[in-house]
Amino acid sequence: MKNVDIKVKPNFLGLLPFIVFVVIYLGTGVYLEFMGVEMAFYQLPASVAMFIASITGFLGFKGKFEDKIHSFVEGASQYDIILMCLIFLLAGAFSTLCKEIGSVEAVANIGLKYIGSRWIVSGIFLVTCFISFSAGTSVGAIVAIAPIAFEVASKSSVNLNLMAAAVMCGAVFGDNLSLISDTTIVSSRTQGSNIVDVFKASSVYAFPSAILTFFGFYFLSSDLSNVESLISSSVDLVKVVPYLLIIVLSLLGLNVFFVLFIGIVFVSVISIFYENLQFLYVMKKISEGFLGMGDLIFLSILTGGVSFIVIKNGGFKWILVKLKTLIRGRRSAEFAIASLASVVDIFLANNTIAILICGRVAKEISVKNKIPSYRSSSLLDMFSCIFQGFIPYGAQMIILIGFFDGLISPLGVISFLIYQLFLLLFVILSMVGLDIKRFSWSFSKN
Repeated sequence: MKNVDIKVKPNFLGLLPFIVFVVIYLGTGVYLEFMGVEMAFYQLPASVAMFIASITGFLGFKGKFEDKIHSFVEGASQYDIILMCLIFLLAGAFSTLCKEIGSVEAVANIGLKYIGSRWIVSGIFLVTCFISFSAGTSVGAIVAIAPIAFEVASKSSVNLNLMAAAVMCGAVFGDNLSLISDTTIVSSRTQGSNIVDVFKASSVYAFPSAILTFFGFYFLSSDLSNVESLISSSVDLVKVVPYLLIIVLSLLGLNVFFVLFIGIVFVSVISIFYENLQFLYVMKKISEGFLGMGDLIFLSILTGGVSFIVIKNGGFKWILVKLKTLIRGRRSAEFAIASLASVVDIFLANNTIAILICGRVAKEISVKNKIPSYRSSSLLDMFSCIFQGFIPYGAQMIILIGFFDGLISPLGVISFLIYQLFLLLFVILSMVGLDIKRFSWSFSKN
């Protein structure tokens, strides 16, 4: 984000647009959830709540209207925002075409046929971990696996929220730990640390958390011994190839944008020459996929714009200053860095930008309190990723719910996010004295 460190005065009221968004969106969703309304968080679209928040940003602060427009557009047009929107477009087109030719159902049938019934949810978690770690993106992993996970859950008695949580947990694992993840790269650069050391520092907590999560999902899964009767007797392997291609290319570490583009071209060829669909019909389905991602794209653009207005009006500066006043030593300094990343990500719903905003202050805190740079990088990375997976209005949660046809709720998914809970527990224990990393890795002197 440009001008992240612009010199502004701390101002609590600068947070007003995001406070309005959280109150309207979360307040409405939670209220309707407790009232028993189905799809409670879908009743008020997040994009509409963010639109109201953006109006607050325009009307609630002093200054020329043209300057506010400039700030909003500057925030909305960030590289990360535009790239994310393009990925959403391609993801929508790919998933729509795959659903049309039966690819998702074919992959689900194979999974149900060859994976032990009680291990299905754990298997989905493990595969998502591999993809997110290899590709370095949580969104890319969700796009690849969520449709399959939904189809598997629909064909069996697996709790939909549990299955969705397995996907989210796996996506967060790679987003935090991958050496090519933007969060890992940005956290290491802002703190001046060796990226391999950041991986080592995080892996001490991430791998044990993942192992516990793998077996945790096994015990949370019900007996699915009856799923064999739901499996189609024959599986068309040709229809499996599009998803296999996506998974293989992702594991090779190719850019998610390129992977999805290749996937769309490949599944279009199968649609026309194998399924005998008309060319114009295939193009129409691609368009339907684009349009299906409209709400998520609007939310991303509005969030980027509002976040920059908040920055320019001192909202995030107020958070940074207040947290710095609470520091009394190394342990409280580590908690301050972790809180910085968490709070800013909760407001921004973008962990990469959250790390960018917190980076300079976190570096200052770590140097003053003799915290190794790899440790501060790891804390920024882990806590921003943990809360990115929790927030109901984050891109990951919204796109995940979309792939599950809105049949799950954010609160339902959150209740099964055991990987984030294990990771949070291990890291907090290390911050209060149980520093298990000293027994596992050696680090560079930086």
